[in-house]
Amino acid sequence: MRAGGGLAAIILLATLAGCAALQPQSTDPAPPDLVAYAEQLAAANTDRREAALNAAREQWREQPDPVSIARLGLAEGQWGHPGADAAAAADHIEQALNDPAADWAPSVRGFLSVRAATLRHIASLEQAQRDARGERDELAEALDEARRKLDAITNIERDLGEAP
Repeated sequence: MRAGGGLAAIILLATLAGCAALQPQSTDPAPPDLVAYAEQLAAANTDRREAALNAAREQWREQPDPVSIARLGLAEGQWGHPGADAAAAADHIEQALNDPAADWAPSVRGFLSVRAATLRHIASLEQAQRDARGERDELAEALDEARRKLDAITNIERDLGEAP
């Protein structure tokens, strides 16, 4: 009974090892190191982020392939420099993802997809903030106008009350 159990265990282990060896291995080409690029941007100071954005723009002008477009989007999407623009960044990353010439590894495609969605959300929040500021400014202007009218009415009432 014990020998049979040991043999069954050996067969089970051999089968599992064989199945593991038969698992398909990834044939994705080495992905561009866009994650490392994004990490470098996040760790950089304002000047380096701006320099990276300028370099990404130049690379995109010279060779507008999916990788350079993705790099441009990542540089535009990194806050903390004057050229940061979440909406443009999301547009560029989505353009890179949808480019028929792109052959993204699943991990890179996933990273870029999440980054584009995050930037799209940030862009919508920024637009909502701009809209709220505009509303606030309009309300402040209306309040100032109402105060001026109230002051004018108060002056008229005072003048009428002082009239003989």
